[in-house]
Amino acid sequence: MYSVDFSQKFYRDTSKQSGFIAEEAKKLLNLKNHKFYLGAGVTSFLEEIGKDIDFVMLDTMHITPGEILDFLVILPYLKSNAVVCLHDVALCQRGPEARNATATGLLFSSVTADKMINLIPDDGNIKFLYPNIGAFQINQYTLKEIINVVMALMIPWSYVPQNIELKNYTKFIHHYYDKNICSIYDEMVKMNLYNMIMTSYK
Repeated sequence: MYSVDFSQKFYRDTSKQSGFIAEEAKKLLNLKNHKFYLGAGVTSFLEEIGKDIDFVMLDTMHITPGEILDFLVILPYLKSNAVVCLHDVALCQRGPEARNATATGLLFSSVTADKMINLIPDDGNIKFLYPNIGAFQINQYTLKEIINVVMALMIPWSYVPQNIELKNYTKFIHHYYDKNICSIYDEMVKMNLYNMIMTSYK
């Protein structure tokens, strides 16, 4: 079992290292088959983690491109029946402050897979049955229809990954996907970079 976090420090208390609660639980439960990778994105560690991953909890940026890019690079490392669990698939409906948190919902909506969703009853703050936890099991059509996920990158990005991270995403996608997918991916990146630069000048 592996955990990857770009942040080395816990975002709510920077005096603590990311994963400190898990480390405490590991000692209590005497778990030895778990390793943390901190300080970089998932592309920095996938080759060391290796293939045949059977379960992924994908809970990253929530804003685009976020989980969409992460899934595209993780997919070639998954077993043929792996399960991917997503948090905050409908976070963008929680109010104006979360309006841009669309990446997880876009991934869940665009991926071709066997999908499961949890409807959480009203907790006093939510007026609706809330499909905020979703999961999907990849199948024989996931990779065949991956263009749908790639096209989700057309939605305007809310941030640009750091230069080294973006280079790593591009390297992985060019290594594992066909020329047509790579060509469309490259255009999605260029389009979003151009639009973000033009927006910053306004």
